[in-house]
Amino acid sequence: MNWDWDKLQEKRQRQGGQQPSRDHRDNEPPGDGGNFGSGPDFGQFGDVFKQFRNIRFPVFKLIILFGLLIWLGSGIFIVAPDEVGVVLRFGKYTGRTVPPGPHYRWPFPIEESITPKVSHVQRVEIGFRTVRNNRDGQPAVRQVLEEAAMLTGDENIVNVQFIVQYQIKDPVDFLFNVDLQIPAGRVG
Repeated sequence: MNWDWDKLQEKRQRQGGQQPSRDHRDNEPPGDGGNFGSGPDFGQFGDVFKQFRNIRFPVFKLIILFGLLIWLGSGIFIVAPDEVGVVLRFGKYTGRTVPPGPHYRWPFPIEESITPKVSHVQRVEIGFRTVRNNRDGQPAVRQVLEEAAMLTGDENIVNVQFIVQYQIKDPVDFLFNVDLQIPAGRVG
């Protein structure tokens, strides 16, 4: 893009800005644009760019502040009436359990909350599964023979189906004090 530098210099001189003479510009090293380091005069657009340059940092700070507020707000969690909240800091239990209601914890990745249902009766079916029949809504039973077949002490095979029902008494023990014992010799 070619500029008529002489006309631009005359315009700046008319506006009151004294520019160095052309001889002075000729003595400057090539490629630095002479005294026009800020570029051509765009009139009103130049003022808008200057104003944008001045407000750029506060806008950036506001964006950072807004993001920080959203991150801090993500630490709010609600524990339902049938739950108890267990708070972990960096994945380790901190000794903090909270009752039902709204609570605050440090946002991810510092803290997290687990909310097991403590008033709900849990149910585990062994040897079968209860499924709903879509036609009449009556429950149906589907056998799971891999779970039902058991070996007795006198080496007889029996088919056993049963239900275990339990309620969580201590959520910390339920979540963290799990003792998984796998018989030696058979895994999987």
